[in-house]
Amino acid sequence: KFECALLLGQHRIAALDTNPGQHHFNHAGEGFAWFNQTIASATHRHIWTGTYGYAEPVEPPLLDVLQLITTFAQECRLHLTGTLLHPLHGTQGDLL
Repeated sequence: KFECALLLGQHRIAALDTNPGQHHFNHAGEGFAWFNQTIASATHRHIWTGTYGYAEPVEPPLLDVLQLITTFAQECRLHLTGTLLHPLHGTQGDLL
């Protein structure tokens, strides 16, 4: 699971979430296309509708964390400066 979000205080006003296998039910966003529906895509986009909780599917899913960060920055008109490295760059995974 990985995500990018813009927060204003405790309000999550924009986000991209990737979590394969998770479902998201839209309890917010009356009048929007996916209101009162369940999103089952691996990646979904949260859009502020006056309250938190509305999401739309993203297809194809963003299964690479760098792709998700870059896409989120573009959608929110953020300019990333410097080199963008994978958050786990330089680490070694564990074999369980």
